[in-house]
Amino acid sequence: MKNKKAFTVIELLVTIAITSVLLAAVYYTYNNLFKKSKHETYIAEAEIEKTIGLDLIRLDIEHAGFGITDIETCPTVRFGISFPSPANCDDDLSLSQNALIIRSMINNTNQKEIGWVYVDCTSGAWPTGAPNLIDERMDKTNNNLIFIDATSGNFATTGTFGTCSGTGIYLAYPYDDLTNMDNCIDLGYCHRVVYKLSSTTEEYCHPNTKTLLRGIDGTASSGGIPILQCIGGMEVKVDIDTDSDGITDLEYQDFSSLDINGDGVVSSNEIINHLSRVHVYFLMQVGKKDPKFNFPKSKLSINDGGTTVEFDLSSLIGSGYQNYRWKIVKISVVPMNLIAKR
Repeated sequence: MKNKKAFTVIELLVTIAITSVLLAAVYYTYNNLFKKSKHETYIAEAEIEKTIGLDLIRLDIEHAGFGITDIETCPTVRFGISFPSPANCDDDLSLSQNALIIRSMINNTNQKEIGWVYVDCTSGAWPTGAPNLIDERMDKTNNNLIFIDATSGNFATTGTFGTCSGTGIYLAYPYDDLTNMDNCIDLGYCHRVVYKLSSTTEEYCHPNTKTLLRGIDGTASSGGIPILQCIGGMEVKVDIDTDSDGITDLEYQDFSSLDINGDGVVSSNEIINHLSRVHVYFLMQVGKKDPKFNFPKSKLSINDGGTTVEFDLSSLIGSGYQNYRWKIVKISVVPMNLIAKR
């Protein structure tokens, strides 16, 4: 009969040691893969949020001046920290950072207010169809309208779709918030959108980055909803049609260059007659902090048309910026409603 040999203590210890090493290697690999997966998931989610946020900004700029007549005294687009006259336009804003301000008859986040109606009521009766009636409302269930006289550009009346309140030709705009209707009529525009940087930011962002907020109407001066996270800075440049001939003469200029008459104020008329394109630049953090990473630059810049837009990381972000990745994101938008008025 054969003797069966048992494992010795040394053999068991060796086996346990080898198994421990293998398990440690497997755990290390899994842990790295898990962290990488989480990081890639975060980047993917951040990219989706960034795309949605930039699309909303693009829409707001594109609709700057939508439905607003030439007699409006407050500029439909403004950018800066402080705003001299015309008085009472944005005096309620207390800003420590540059802000982008847009005026429009519509709110792009409210489907009920998107669109317009052309109606010829010269006969005194509501027309049944084109060419005397063109209905471009996105939400056909919202029948509340603000009527603008298409001839004079003046506010005419408020009313409802299907009923003529006068005997003129009107452009009408759907409006959802009836409690704020009087304010809309008094101001000559329905909505003021303010994009500004707030000191509040997410925990994964560098502590010196900001959150871009979109404030509208009641929240325009006090706060807003987060649109973009981990923003290091914002800059705006404009293209200018100096002689109002429909051709851009100056590209990538400071907003103040729209002061064509040199009186120290960028007026509503100067915006309407000379603004041809808006370029918005954001310094954005990419991904989370990586202690092993060393960002190779202290400044990021982009050259457009001979004009350099530069963000100084050491100044804007300060200590620790090297452990994050950064990039400049740019959008360029033609305010279609301003161009259409020329």
